[in-house]
Amino acid sequence: MKQLFTFTWIVCLSLAAYSQLDQQLVDSLTLTLNEGQADTMRVLNLIHLARLYEGNYEHDSVLRYGYETLNSSRSLAYYHGIGSGHRDLAITFWNQGMLDSALVHSELSIQAFQLDNDQKRIHNQKYLKGMIMTDYGRFDEALALHYAVLTYFEATENPNITAVLNSIGYVQNLTGNYAEAESAYQQAIEVARQNQNEDALANAMSNLGSLYSSLGRLEEALTLFEQVLEYDQRVKNDWGIGFQMINIGSIHVKKGEYKQALTYQLQGLSIRRKLGQKIHLCSNLLVIGRTYKEMKASIQALVYYEEAKEIAEEIDARDYLYSCHLDMSACYANLSQYEAAYEYRKTASVLRDSIYAQEKLDKIQELTKRYENEKKEATIALLSAENQLKDVALTHEANVRKGLILGLILMLIIGLLIWAGEKRRIRNQKLLTEKNQQIRETAFRETLTNLELKALRAQMNPHFIFNCMNSINRLILEGQNDKASRNLTKFARLIRMILEYSEKKNITLAEELQLLETYIQLEAERFKNKIAYEIQVAEQLDPEEIELPSMILQPFVENAIWHGLMHKEEGGGKILIQIEARDTLLHCYIEDNGVGREKALELKNIQQATHTSMAMTVTKERLKLLDSTGLTRLIKIIDLKDVANQALGTRVELNIPLS
Repeated sequence: MKQLFTFTWIVCLSLAAYSQLDQQLVDSLTLTLNEGQADTMRVLNLIHLARLYEGNYEHDSVLRYGYETLNSSRSLAYYHGIGSGHRDLAITFWNQGMLDSALVHSELSIQAFQLDNDQKRIHNQKYLKGMIMTDYGRFDEALALHYAVLTYFEATENPNITAVLNSIGYVQNLTGNYAEAESAYQQAIEVARQNQNEDALANAMSNLGSLYSSLGRLEEALTLFEQVLEYDQRVKNDWGIGFQMINIGSIHVKKGEYKQALTYQLQGLSIRRKLGQKIHLCSNLLVIGRTYKEMKASIQALVYYEEAKEIAEEIDARDYLYSCHLDMSACYANLSQYEAAYEYRKTASVLRDSIYAQEKLDKIQELTKRYENEKKEATIALLSAENQLKDVALTHEANVRKGLILGLILMLIIGLLIWAGEKRRIRNQKLLTEKNQQIRETAFRETLTNLELKALRAQMNPHFIFNCMNSINRLILEGQNDKASRNLTKFARLIRMILEYSEKKNITLAEELQLLETYIQLEAERFKNKIAYEIQVAEQLDPEEIELPSMILQPFVENAIWHGLMHKEEGGGKILIQIEARDTLLHCYIEDNGVGREKALELKNIQQATHTSMAMTVTKERLKLLDSTGLTRLIKIIDLKDVANQALGTRVELNIPLS
C-alpha cells in the first residue's frame, strides 16, 4: 500500500487534479479532437483528457489517451507531448502495480523532457522514478533521486519541497534510519508552516505520528493524529478523517484501551464504507478483527475477518487474504474448533507460498533489469573514454597546426601546399562529425524503440499469468485436485516458456505454437473440454526457420475464448488457426465460432464484466514499432455472419512482416 504522502504528491505535481470527472469539459475536448486537427494543440487537449481521467482513477481511459498522445507527438517531433504521454503511462502502470512498465515509461519521460530542456518536468519525473524505486525496494537509488530533486526544488523555491521530504522520511523509515526519518518529517513540518500550507502540514504530521507509533512513542503519536483529525474535520476531508480514526484506534490498541480503540475504528469503518475504497475497507476490517481478537472476543472478530476475506478475494489482495486466513485460524483455535482452525491454517500456508513464488518471479525480473542497466552504464563509460581520446587528438592537431604556421614563414610554397591539404582535412572532419551525429541519433531512436517494446511486453506478462492462475484456482475450489495438478504442471511449463520468450525480441514459429497449444489446453480444461482447436501450417513453411515477435498470437486467442466462446450456450466451441506466407508477410488467421463481437459487448455491458483484454492496444503498438509503413494492413477483424445476418463467430487476420 502506498502511503498518504504518495496521494498528496500526485495532487501537487500533476498538471491538473480532479475530485470528480467534469463531463462537460470531457465532451468539449472530445468534440475538438473529432474535428481532425493534427498539431500541438491537439496534443495538449489529449494530455488534458488523460489528466481528467487520471484524477477520476479511470486507468483504461488514461492509457488510451496516453498512447494517442505519444503517437501524435512522435509525428510532430513534439518532445513535450512525448514526455507527457510517457508520464501518464508511468503513473497509471505504477498505480496498477506494474512496476516494470512504470519504470521504463518514467525513464522515457525523463529523456523526452531532457530533449525539451524542461528542468521542472525533468525533476518531477525523477521524483516519480524515485517513488517507483522505493516500491522496488531499491532504496539507495530512490534516496539519490529524492535528494537530487530536493536540491533543485530548494533552488527554485518549489512549493512541493514538503512532498519530497516526506518521501525521504518514508524511505529512511523503511531502511531503519529512524533518526534521519524523524529529521526529514520535522523539516517537512517546518517548511509547510513557513508556506502556510495546511494540507502539507497535516500530511507531514500524520507521517511523523506513524513513525512515533512504530517506535513506541505512543503519547506523541496520539497528539499528532488528534491534531490532524481536527484539521480534516474542519476542512471536511472524509478520506483523511477515516485514515486518522484508524491511526488513533491503533494507538489505543497498543495501550490496551480496546473499547476506546473500537470507538474510533468503527467510526473509520463507517466512513470507509461510504467512500467505497475496497483496499482501505479491507485493511480497516482486518484492524477491527484483530482488536476483537486481542480482547479474546473470537466470534466478533470472525465476523469482520470474514467480510475482509470476501473483499480481499474480490480485489485479489493476496497479502490481506493470507492475513485473514492466519488470524481466522487462531480465532477458531480459541473457540476449540480445531478442524476449522487447521483448514484456515493450511489455506494460509498455500497463500504464503503463492506470495513467495510471485516475489521470486519479481526478483528474477529485477535482476534482469539491473543487468541491463549495468550494461547501459558500461556503454556510456566507453563513449566517455572515446570522447576523451578525441579531445587529446584535437589538442595534438592544434599543436601541429601551430608548427605549420611557423613553417609558412620559412617555406611559403610548402606552406601553401600544407594549408590546402589541411583545408581538405577539415572539410572531411566536418563530414565525419555530421555522419557520427546521424549515427548517434539513429542509435537513440533504436534505444527508445527497444525500451517501448520492453514496456509493452512487461504489461502483457502479468495479465497473461493471472488468467492461467485463475483457471488452476477454480479447479482447486471445485475439488478437482488431479486435474489441478496436471494443469499446474502445464502452467509451470508455460511460466518457463514465458520467462524465456519474454526477453527475446523474436522467437520461432514452432516456439510460438508450442506456447499457444499449452495455453489453449489450460483454458479447455477450465471450460470442461468444450473448446476444440486446430492449427494448420502451410506445407511450404518450416516453423523452425520462421521468426516472429514473441507472444504475438496468444492475446487474440485469449480474446476469442473470453469474448467469443465463453458466452456460447449451444454446441462446442472451436478455434481454427491457419499460418501461411505470401510476399514479405506471414499471414495468421484466428477464427472462432463464438457469439461475435456485438453479442460479446452486449453481454459485457449487462454483466458488468471486469475482465479487460488489452491485446488489441498492446499488439497494435508492438506492430507499429516493427513496421510504421501502414497499420491498416497489419490487423483486420471480420465478423462472420450467415445469410440471415446472424453471428457465426469472428475471424482475425494478422499480417506480420517477415525479417
